[in-house]
Amino acid sequence: MTSRRDISLSRHGRKARGSAYVFIVGAAMLLSVIGLGIVAASRLQVRAQGLSRDAEEASFTASSAVEHGLATIANNPGWRTSYTHGVWTASISLNRGTFTWKLVDQHDNNLANNNSHSARLYGKGVVGAATRVYSVLLEVGADSLVHVQPASWRTELNE
Repeated sequence: MTSRRDISLSRHGRKARGSAYVFIVGAAMLLSVIGLGIVAASRLQVRAQGLSRDAEEASFTASSAVEHGLATIANNPGWRTSYTHGVWTASISLNRGTFTWKLVDQHDNNLANNNSHSARLYGKGVVGAATRVYSVLLEVGADSLVHVQPASWRTELNE
């Protein structure tokens, strides 16, 4: 025969076990949310580091584009007629990226019509999602050679 005391103890024990179960499930859910947050944050950090690496490499690639353009026109006395104002050259692969360059006549948008006009050489480097553009001002000296203005190196807005 079951007494009242036994019935009340068994009901109280069930309530205690039920609230412990709710507490454990709640704590597990909280730990799961914290764990997912940590995983998401670390993925974002790895992605940001990759983008930063791409941007740095794109800067070096753009600088290489300018250097390549300077070397090319230095070896081509007819460069003003060989290249068209504002037209990018064919892309060249370099490491994980590509580069290209163009010449711009800043006076009248025509490279071929006046050898005394200065021109700006733009070099563009692309690595992954990062793009960097550098430029340098070219002027023809009294010796009829192209001279780079040392203070004219600048970073352009990304295209």
